Amino acid sequence: MTALTVDRLSSTVHGADRAQASRVRRLLGELAERRLDEALRAAELPTGLWCLRRLDVSVRMDFGRGDLALARDWADTLVGALRAALAQRPGEVAHFVDLRHALADLVGSVALGRTDRGWAWRRVDLLGANDPEPADAPREAIVAALRRHPRYALAALLAALREAGPAALQRVLGATGWTAVAQALLAAGGVPPGGLRAVAGSVRGLSAAGEPPGAGRSPGVGGSAASREVSPGVGGLAAVSREALPGGGRSLSGDGSPEVDRPLPAEDSPAVDPRDRAAAAILARSAAAGALVRSRLRPDPDTVAAWAVLVLAEAEPGAFARADAPAVLARVAAQLAPGAMKVPLLAFNASNGTFMAPVPTEWAGLPFLLATAQDAGVPARLLADPVLAARPLRWVLHGLATRLVPLSEDDPAALAFCGLDPAQVPPTVDASPASRAEHEALTAHACRWAAVTEERLDPGTQVAHIARRHGCVQGEPGWLELVLPLHEVDLAVRRAGLDVDPGWVPWLGAVVRFRYE
Repeated sequence: MTALTVDRLSSTVHGADRAQASRVRRLLGELAERRLDEALRAAELPTGLWCLRRLDVSVRMDFGRGDLALARDWADTLVGALRAALAQRPGEVAHFVDLRHALADLVGSVALGRTDRGWAWRRVDLLGANDPEPADAPREAIVAALRRHPRYALAALLAALREAGPAALQRVLGATGWTAVAQALLAAGGVPPGGLRAVAGSVRGLSAAGEPPGAGRSPGVGGSAASREVSPGVGGLAAVSREALPGGGRSLSGDGSPEVDRPLPAEDSPAVDPRDRAAAAILARSAAAGALVRSRLRPDPDTVAAWAVLVLAEAEPGAFARADAPAVLARVAAQLAPGAMKVPLLAFNASNGTFMAPVPTEWAGLPFLLATAQDAGVPARLLADPVLAARPLRWVLHGLATRLVPLSEDDPAALAFCGLDPAQVPPTVDASPASRAEHEALTAHACRWAAVTEERLDPGTQVAHIARRHGCVQGEPGWLELVLPLHEVDLAVRRAGLDVDPGWVPWLGAVVRFRYE
């Protein structure tokens, strides 16, 4: 789909009498309402959002012809000039694949000090009339754009980290900006307004909840915990970082990566607290963590805490809905801190963040079940199940996928079902196999979800019939597209509302879209 937004379409008539000028005005309305759309569809311009500052076109009118012919000729001439401008005037043209791509362009470009496309960002509604100019207030402009489009915030930030780099983002955002970004991510993740307050109030260092100082910690992750009450509000993120990080929030030495001159415990060492091992596993699945740890930045505690929110939103968004979310966030922040002794991150298993070419699957209809997730009690029932409490939500969802239909663990549809793009590894990699109790719990939840879905379908239709259809999966962290051929359009699926775009799914940490072509 090609979208063209025109702020003002006007005409100036030369050498015409009053009646002919009136006719031109009428033709201009016909052009705007119908004929320009027709010409654009026939022109087969590259899909996406196109912005052009100004386009002047001269059209010779033969008033002996009918209105329909004149309007069509006018539209064809305009589209021809548009095509030429797109190829020959790069400084006057901006092209974005979609709004997510436009938002990533804004964040990354502003971080690098490039604001020449500010006019285009406003054209596609990334910034409103009252929002600050990126050139004058870059931090405020980035935060304003992310708040206006929270569902695209995660994907845009991850893309900007890749394109502009952590140092550029740190320079423009600082602690204040990163805190505001973290608030936007938490809001997009479904955390209520008091979410930050809850984090601040419940995390008082790793010795909280009655754990004596030093108990159950991996060496170097400890440090004395503050024993004060934490004030509510935005300061919550700072409270998490200052109290949970090594050194009690003091400026720490180090380059942001594990120190190589000190021995690190093995991941299966008894010296490593299982909770730290779980936090390290989250970092290992995060492209953002990989970029940040390798950046050699020395951020302050407020920034580290905001980074922890970004990492959790990317790698395990379902954790925000768990009761122990503040503790998980604190553990992740502790391992992101500069100079902290971390559980070894031997390899980052996350996607590198690039938008992959489509990967084929024979189960492209499996994500249709997202439409019935709420009716099936997903994710609430999954998070409340004590048998599955020790497992990440993505591991649970992936387990449901392989029990709902007979597909392989690395099938792109199984990955999409738990919020992962095709470049990422299945949650089962490096995880212990499901116990008998977990297997039975997963089977029960899968059966319930299938039954709820089948209630919307014709009698006798099973989930496997709906899910088994050829298609492709493509995407990047925070953004997933299921692309199916037109012949896979199914009226039964459409009547049941199963192939309506889910959009932003907070507990998946991704926007999910279905597209037929």
